[in-house]
Amino acid sequence: MNKTTKISIITINLNNKEGLRNTIESVMSQTFTDFELIVIDGDSTDGSQELINENSESISFWISEKDVGVYEAQNKGICAAKGKYCLFLNSGDIFYRNDALSRVNPYLSELEVYYCDVMLVYNQNHKEIKKHPEDNLLYFLSYEMICHQGIFFRTDILLRMNLFSLSYTYCSDYELLIRLVLDSKIKLKKVNEIVSEFDMQGMSNRMENGAKIQLEKKRIWSLLISDSINELIQKLHETKLDNSFWYHFRKMSNLFFKRG
Repeated sequence: MNKTTKISIITINLNNKEGLRNTIESVMSQTFTDFELIVIDGDSTDGSQELINENSESISFWISEKDVGVYEAQNKGICAAKGKYCLFLNSGDIFYRNDALSRVNPYLSELEVYYCDVMLVYNQNHKEIKKHPEDNLLYFLSYEMICHQGIFFRTDILLRMNLFSLSYTYCSDYELLIRLVLDSKIKLKKVNEIVSEFDMQGMSNRMENGAKIQLEKKRIWSLLISDSINELIQKLHETKLDNSFWYHFRKMSNLFFKRG
């Protein structure tokens, strides 16, 4: 039997009992078993804590207390993680299939980040696959996002990157991804599998939050990307990209960052 790589599945929840139930049931239905489930609850009052207690034998670590937001909760999960890789599957999100982890795990080796495609679930009658590119990730992030429900982060790299920033309400995962892509020493690899179903009813997809999210992304982009690189990327939006261009471009990481 091939050696497996332990995965920490981190689920955060706030007053979403039924979504949490669906997530726990999906995790427990996986044919792959070398994982731990970590649940970080934000002091829910809807019965979520009772549900967690009912499933405590299946949960490796859980805590229920107030926090300042999604990213503090995810950071708590990272700090509790004992797996080599972390996957964030929040309440309401489920695995795409019962053997999703079995299909992805053989690819998990030593690289810092592996990412997969996800199924976006708007409702039971409207689902669509979100495909992520194999290359040109900085260009992709200039107008899109890689869903964290499809990303396996090596735990030690999350700690080394100082976790998710608490400076943002909606886009700290976006900020972290850009920092990872800009670091030429860090390797990100696409695994051509659909790993999860992403519940599109969450905070980041509510219409009233759209403008706030765009403002945060604009702030992050301006802080991390130099004006010259930003101008070049805007031009590339209108041209066909050459994969080798970005390979060599990332090597010149000093060009990406703002000068103090």
